[in-house]
Amino acid sequence: MIHRDYIMRLVDLCAKALARVMNMPQPQEQQQALEDIRSTLAQAVSVSPDLLDSMTEMDLITLLRKSEWTAELFDSVGELLLQQGRILKSENKEMEAARVFRKAWLCFYEASLNVGDFQSRSEKMDFCITHDILYAGNPGYYQTVLEWLTRAGRYEKGEDWLFDMAEAGIAADSDAEKFFGWLKLMPDDVLEKSGMPRDEVISSQETYDRKFKRV
Repeated sequence: MIHRDYIMRLVDLCAKALARVMNMPQPQEQQQALEDIRSTLAQAVSVSPDLLDSMTEMDLITLLRKSEWTAELFDSVGELLLQQGRILKSENKEMEAARVFRKAWLCFYEASLNVGDFQSRSEKMDFCITHDILYAGNPGYYQTVLEWLTRAGRYEKGEDWLFDMAEAGIAADSDAEKFFGWLKLMPDDVLEKSGMPRDEVISSQETYDRKFKRV
């Protein structure tokens, strides 16, 4: 009960900070908004703002998993990070924004894992990966995105993501084998509905193997 009360206080803390930030639309208010977000996130994560900024995406998620966060808190922190990324992007700080978008995406993914729902957060998660500068971060993050797209039934998007990873040199053969192996287990009607009928799955794997597979 104590842990639940603590989590809900953090959720409330993040919600109030997000409300304040959303009421700071003017350019001259953006720096204050960023400071408010950094301070709130640091309180939620229980680290200093500078340490939080320097943490990698995967290090942050590892820390949060140890804290036994709920889906509500992952969602709340994800929303703050998403807004932080939007502000940084509006200031043309593309690389900083990309790192923040990756952290936001991972928070939404952890919330999805927590409740077993891989589709309801798709719009926000798509925004994060669309506005990311691909492959500037930890390869483990991009492999996790591929896993999410697969589990969410986003097979065409997953195929594009896998090939982008391969072009960037960070896709392992095991990533492709896992992706295509999953698709081959799906019934024909599921594949048809997803936009990737079985013959396209086979053709796509042959193309991947021909272009990228390490022998």
